[in-house]
Amino acid sequence: MRSLIFLLLCSSQAFGALYDRGDGLIYDDVLDITWLQDANYAQTSGFGIDGRMTWSQSISWVDNFIYSDHSNWRLPSRGPFCHRWNCNQSEIGNLFYSTLGNTSISAPNIGPFNNIQPSLYWTDTPANNNGVWGFIWSSGYQQTTTNYSHSFIWPVHDGDIGLVSIPLPAGITLFLSGLLSLGVARLRKN
Repeated sequence: MRSLIFLLLCSSQAFGALYDRGDGLIYDDVLDITWLQDANYAQTSGFGIDGRMTWSQSISWVDNFIYSDHSNWRLPSRGPFCHRWNCNQSEIGNLFYSTLGNTSISAPNIGPFNNIQPSLYWTDTPANNNGVWGFIWSSGYQQTTTNYSHSFIWPVHDGDIGLVSIPLPAGITLFLSGLLSLGVARLRKN
């Protein structure tokens, strides 16, 4: 019985994990992308009354977007062909269904995010001459809509940009000063 309890405690699901990197950045370890914690940062930063924009406005906005000293943000990718419900091949669909464990019939779990709108979010994927793929957060529905309609954007950045790294020269200096301190302490002890 004890072994069974230990096994259950140590087992894990195959879902991805989200890591709060501070400064409004959430890292998704399965997709290897960083999400903004604020899912309607366009509004928060003062774009329009509600943050919605056309697809061409969203492309321009995200192309010029700098957050936490990082540029090169983009809209989430749609991925392979999938539409309607239960599409977890798109980045936002993967977040909704796989990472956060939502279903199309439940009130969505928002995880560590805030300001998520129960409406359509743009992806980076055109559908046809006047259409673009989007994802409706309130229902988990992936669909096309006209590129001139107004929808929300949720920028993502490739990789884990919230990691703090020590530059190599500083790391070497830190290591050598630690060794020197140990050597001095050892000499004083003798």
